[in-house]
Amino acid sequence: MRDTEMERYGIVVGGRKISNLRYADDTALCANNQTEATNLMNELNDAGERKGLKLNAKKTKYMHIGKEQHASITIGNEEIECVEHFK
Repeated sequence: MRDTEMERYGIVVGGRKISNLRYADDTALCANNQTEATNLMNELNDAGERKGLKLNAKKTKYMHIGKEQHASITIGNEEIECVEHFK
């Protein structure tokens, strides 16, 4: 993911901007709002497609934290499911 522009987005933790957390083949994107989350998702999807990979929208989830009402996030034409907690 070094060839993406994901570093423009993310949350600030300990003075550092963090846009994603990775473990094995899992990635958690961190964003401040729905627009940023959508942009991060598109950046990740585009980076994967450049390498011949495709995000599976059915296996992709997002979790909303905060008081704002959450909006839908899509990959292409497929809506991503909103979950209440991570497994």
